[in-house]
Amino acid sequence: MDLDEMQQRAVEIYDLCDELNRRERRVWRRDEFLLGFMGDVGDLAN
Repeated sequence: MDLDEMQQRAVEIYDLCDELNRRERRVWRRDEFLLGFMGDVGDLAN
């Protein structure tokens, strides 16, 4: 998988999460989503 494919997949995942959050009436701003993602990556790194 090259960088372009990873970027496209990241956008697809973001869109799926956004759709789920809208159904649950919780809309995350992009900065909130990014901070949560960075926290998750940090947890995985530990």
